[in-house]
Amino acid sequence: MKEQNSASLQNLFEHFANVYHNRELAAQKAHQLGRKIIGRTSHDIPVEPLLAAGFFPVLITADLSRATPFADLYVDPELPGETRILFESISTGDQAFLDLLILARAQDKLYYFLKEIYRLGRAPHMPPLLMLDLMPSQRDSVLAYNRNRYQAFLDRLKRLSDGKLTADSLKAACVLTNQIRALHRQIQDLRFEGRLSGSQALKVIGAGVFMDLSDYARDLQQLITHLTLRPAISKKGSGVMIISAEPLRFTQLHEMIEDVGGTIMAEDDVWGSRTASHDIAADGSIEDAIFAKYTVHSSGPDSFPASKRDEFLNEMLKRDEIGAIVFYVPPSDRKLGWDLPRLTQKIEATGLPCIKLFHDLANPKGAESIKSELREFLASHHTLITQRGA
Repeated sequence: MKEQNSASLQNLFEHFANVYHNRELAAQKAHQLGRKIIGRTSHDIPVEPLLAAGFFPVLITADLSRATPFADLYVDPELPGETRILFESISTGDQAFLDLLILARAQDKLYYFLKEIYRLGRAPHMPPLLMLDLMPSQRDSVLAYNRNRYQAFLDRLKRLSDGKLTADSLKAACVLTNQIRALHRQIQDLRFEGRLSGSQALKVIGAGVFMDLSDYARDLQQLITHLTLRPAISKKGSGVMIISAEPLRFTQLHEMIEDVGGTIMAEDDVWGSRTASHDIAADGSIEDAIFAKYTVHSSGPDSFPASKRDEFLNEMLKRDEIGAIVFYVPPSDRKLGWDLPRLTQKIEATGLPCIKLFHDLANPKGAESIKSELREFLASHHTLITQRGA
């Protein structure tokens, strides 16, 4: 029985890892079967209306190893590498199978560069674009603007879906995504119990933005069933939490921390622990409930004011399982560095040790420096972390 559970777990982990690494494969297969495919460049873009309209949603990410000869001709060199790579990929036709590509506010410069290259007639295979400009602020004037942009987003989807987007279909979509949120909360609890590693969790969670969500919910439930049969092995205070300036789209940092002996139990990032969020409310207007989930009730790293941004972090810092904090702030950072002194002070007030990593993981020399710093940090604070968990 134990061997059978172990084999089933391994198969499920390999399945999620395959989806995670081959990110557009499921969407391309769905396209070949005649489904309409909607790409989105950010978790900030509500997925429920896409599901309710009958579309296959897929997150579009940058292959950081890709060369950018076309983008080098048009995109400002000081812009982040991710912007250049996405411009290269989208403008040269890699996402031509999409029926619509939705960009979030964080990709505003990418949106304007793509619009211009299309206007010039140099990107004939680029998919249609839509900008969903939701501002991360709770001010009344901003909420009014966000509601206007959100309604325009819904109107575009209604036209594209030929009327399939209704209140009933939105409610059904929310039932599915709330089910997945509940499963993600279970995954987070299992991580605190030491039943899966941080890098495994990142692949399991990340696979959900690249596959059919009904299939994902089914497969995730199967994984959790098998994981609960594993013994709990974690100790209080033995885990690391990552706070990153860059979205944790890949597992390189996790694998490096694990390679030098760290156990990652949480991330202040939507690619990891932040997916274990609260459900969309089932009462009242379903359109309003989805809007509130992605704006009023959002507490992502870009949220304003800072107290909103800190809600998730404060919750994690109360957990006895967390024994150390790792900040990843590479040279490409344009946001977290401004808030780093305040966040450092907050963490130091809890008595938790923390380290700030300023090198670039994508650079081989930078990666080696980070690995050396992590090894020294975890070794020097091992006694403190162990005592905290005693």
